[in-house]
Amino acid sequence: MKRILQLVFLVSIVIILNPESYAQPQLWGMLPTGGDTESGIIFKTDFNGSDFQKVHDFIKYNGKQPFGNLIQASNGKFYGLTQGGLDPYNGVLFEFDAETNTYIIKYDFYDVYSGMGHGVEGSLIQSSNDKLYGTTLYGGANGDGVLFEFDLQTDTYTVKVDFEEINKGKTATGSLFQATNGKLYGTTLEGGINDMGVLFEYDPATNIFAKLVDFNGVNNGAKPYESVFQASNGKLYGMTLEGGTNNLGVIYKYDLVSQNLTKELDFDGSGNGASPSGKLLQASDGKLYGMTLSGGTNNFGVLFEYDFATSTYTKKLDFNGAMYGANPPGSLIEISDGMLYGMTISGGVEDKGILFKYDPGGGTFTKLLDFYGFDFGENPSGSLVEATNGKLFGMTRSGGVMDKGILFEYDPVNGIFLKKFDFLRAPEGSTPYGSLLQASNGKVYGLTIEGGDNHSGTIFEYDPVAKTYSVIYNFDWYNTGGSPRGSLIQASNGNLYGMTYYGTTSSYGALFGYDPVTNIYTKLHDFDGVNYGSNPYGKLLQASNDKLYGLTYSGGVNDDGVLFEFDLNTSTFTKMFDFQESNYGSWPMGNLTEAANGKLYGMTYRGGSFNKGVLFEYDPVTYNYAVKINFDETNMGSHPRGSLIQAGDNKLYGLTSNGGVNSSGVLFVFDAGDDSYTKLLNFDGENYGAGPHGTLMLASNNKLYGMTSWGGIYGYGVIFEYDQTSGIFSKIFDFSDYKNHPGMGYLTEIMNTGDITEFGQESVEMHIFPNPVKNKFTLEVSGMDKEIEVFIYDLSGRLLFEDKMLNSNNDQLRKQYNITYLSKGIYTIRLKDHKKVAVSKIVIQ
Repeated sequence: MKRILQLVFLVSIVIILNPESYAQPQLWGMLPTGGDTESGIIFKTDFNGSDFQKVHDFIKYNGKQPFGNLIQASNGKFYGLTQGGLDPYNGVLFEFDAETNTYIIKYDFYDVYSGMGHGVEGSLIQSSNDKLYGTTLYGGANGDGVLFEFDLQTDTYTVKVDFEEINKGKTATGSLFQATNGKLYGTTLEGGINDMGVLFEYDPATNIFAKLVDFNGVNNGAKPYESVFQASNGKLYGMTLEGGTNNLGVIYKYDLVSQNLTKELDFDGSGNGASPSGKLLQASDGKLYGMTLSGGTNNFGVLFEYDFATSTYTKKLDFNGAMYGANPPGSLIEISDGMLYGMTISGGVEDKGILFKYDPGGGTFTKLLDFYGFDFGENPSGSLVEATNGKLFGMTRSGGVMDKGILFEYDPVNGIFLKKFDFLRAPEGSTPYGSLLQASNGKVYGLTIEGGDNHSGTIFEYDPVAKTYSVIYNFDWYNTGGSPRGSLIQASNGNLYGMTYYGTTSSYGALFGYDPVTNIYTKLHDFDGVNYGSNPYGKLLQASNDKLYGLTYSGGVNDDGVLFEFDLNTSTFTKMFDFQESNYGSWPMGNLTEAANGKLYGMTYRGGSFNKGVLFEYDPVTYNYAVKINFDETNMGSHPRGSLIQAGDNKLYGLTSNGGVNSSGVLFVFDAGDDSYTKLLNFDGENYGAGPHGTLMLASNNKLYGMTSWGGIYGYGVIFEYDQTSGIFSKIFDFSDYKNHPGMGYLTEIMNTGDITEFGQESVEMHIFPNPVKNKFTLEVSGMDKEIEVFIYDLSGRLLFEDKMLNSNNDQLRKQYNITYLSKGIYTIRLKDHKKVAVSKIVIQ
């Protein structure tokens, strides 16, 4: 690796014909909800925004807490519906290959603007045309849900029917059923004339929908949770949750020829059960079998038999809790051995549900499995399905690694249970809120809020040369902290430092260090609330005195956050200041910046004279804190979420997330020399973007770059450039996908990607060797004029060194520099003559 890095950095050919035409390394950033599974991406683009590329896709197995059951389609794969997705309540349609254990989201029910339907509780069916059909609870043209089709050949989702409360019903919770006439039948839980649900028919061949029955309560039942099935006599049979004589549900029959619905049975509670939420099954003996959710002797539900030939009901079993389980929400299935199999949502040894079988011939009930914990899942609410290999597949609503349910396989021959999949797991981390850091070894480091082995977030490493991603540390919420929302820094000792938002025994977060050489993680301090603050958002700052400084979002005496100092030499944590809303600001979400005057500057999200946040100054020598600017909404902006950045002119630049003329945030500059504030731009939505939640970054071309969280052409945010010399603002990229919109992170300039880019027609050659360097390096330059100015900046844009190189012969210049006073890290070297600028990076190890 050292050899590769040396080759990459040895020669940086940068062609710049005037100060406005700089070489363009790459801007890297992260989007917290981007990517194929809406779990975040790392991206890169050039300084023009014209080469946007996804570098890494964080994978989370979205979908959680399934209500229904799986189906095995004709391609041998399983399909189902769960809650989850970009909106955690809307749901996804997924595919699972049991041979390869591959889980793929085929469609995300995200319906804020699209009208395509959202919210799923039921199951899918595969029609005779090989397409999948299902329903949603909400969304669509009327907000009452939709009936949809999904084409497995083209992965195309199509809304076929928009439910409408009175005429078509609303809130379809169950599954559809295809009768022998080729039409699909289903029910809605609500809607219809009586708002008690409807029975409907849909013809996929003609796309014709018809409401067949309005449920009315006493006479024919109310609120059918599941759909119907067709018995051997050609009639449709179903059940309702409510209605009937006792308002505890009914069994009903619908005649497709006469189009009449007949109530067959009233459930009565303790006698024959109450509130069935599943489907009926016709077993090989010709009788119907079903279960009720409650009622019976123990009020845990019953398993019953119904002979439609004689209209005879027989209760076969009272569920009783520990031994037989309790409250079965789904349906029974009959498999090739002639046994009926089902599940209960509670009961059993752990009261997390059971898997059982029932012999309708001998009347014997056998508990096969108790659901509980990581390995078996908990609380199954759907039904089982028999696969072509004879095994049973099902899902649980909770339990598993993430406590969001599992997908499992059960072999009825040998009794072996196998967990196949954990819902919502993200083994390599997900949801990166912060920003990237390129360390002195040339690798890129970052944090994720979620995922990892303990679902507490991760520290990850990305090698831009080898293009490899790896998790190097899994946070453990209770022991080491979890859910880091900020970013890492590399201190002068070469270690990485950061903070977690939550975790440890106090749940207030922790300050930690990580050694990238030894891969050792050390928790350095626990935040505790009043004494040390709590829940830090931003990153740390290593000031010129070598100490670390940071902010917490809350905690302290006033629960408005604190400013703290951490001494790396003594491992001493000291609270330096308590924020107080009205006087000093509250809830700082960013980090501190050390200005050229040696003082620290930052911003708070709230508080101050107008409760819109403040810009403050802290002197680490005198311990004096002073509010410099009270944000006021229209004139100065409001609610800054990020941090300040010092540019080459020694002024501080920043963003507010709200306020300004358009209530979309502002870009401003603050001069610490005279305490003057100047608003430079009002964000406006489409033209400039809106709602910048992050922080600006100073690139090697001496321009500022940032992102907005919304606005732009598509409304999902932009990347912009601001030239503080000319005052020109340029939008360089529009995010076009609702998933790929920026959060609170900022951009990072990455140099050692293995690529050297040339621009222009005349070359400036700049050789830096050795690179990486420890103590001294030699700088060789050719192609520039007689007098060259040399500047060295850190990655925050702070000018650390300046010099002049003189060349009377206008030939190649060579000069050696001692940099022992600089800490380990990556720095920008900028050369300038009267018409050209050359920029490169140097790594100090």
